[in-house]
Amino acid sequence: MRNTHRNYVALLNVAEDLFARYGYDKTSVEDIAAGIGKSKTSIYYYFLGKQDMLKGVIEKEFTTIEKEFAAKTEGVIDRDSFYEYLSTRMDMFRNARVYRQFLSMDIFSENREVAEILAQVREPFDRMEREYFESVCTECVKHGLFDAKIDPEAFAGMLVTLLRGYELQFVNAENYEKLEETYRYALRFIIYHKQ
Repeated sequence: MRNTHRNYVALLNVAEDLFARYGYDKTSVEDIAAGIGKSKTSIYYYFLGKQDMLKGVIEKEFTTIEKEFAAKTEGVIDRDSFYEYLSTRMDMFRNARVYRQFLSMDIFSENREVAEILAQVREPFDRMEREYFESVCTECVKHGLFDAKIDPEAFAGMLVTLLRGYELQFVNAENYEKLEETYRYALRFIIYHKQ
């Protein structure tokens, strides 16, 4: 059993490295198998195919993102902590090397199955983040930091959409540090605005 798990993890690690280095389309199942000294047919003991490996890699990246999210937001729903979370959020996605590649592609017109995998894997994180944003908004409204007219659910949905747009800019950024400073400025403008 330990060998099976070890091989599974080794395959995921090799797949992640090759997908990040050469891209999903240019990486073959044979390349991944060779990376741990296995035959192509032995891969199908662990995975249904290349898309299943991609799903495993993206799930691994989002597990890391979700752990970082939990560590940064657990029990904290004030405005300053909210800003701190958002200001470091893009770094979490920057470290998701394989997922990040798909952000810069027009994946929805190129490969519908892969787009569905990405959406399926990302959905639990989006839900957790949306719930966190609603909680922060509710608390900020309750304490008079946000206008009472703000609908927490709408606020959360709009913020998630806005942040997805920022993710696209960060992926394609030639000067990450300059963009990061502009992003932090935009966050301060949104979070600390005067009513």
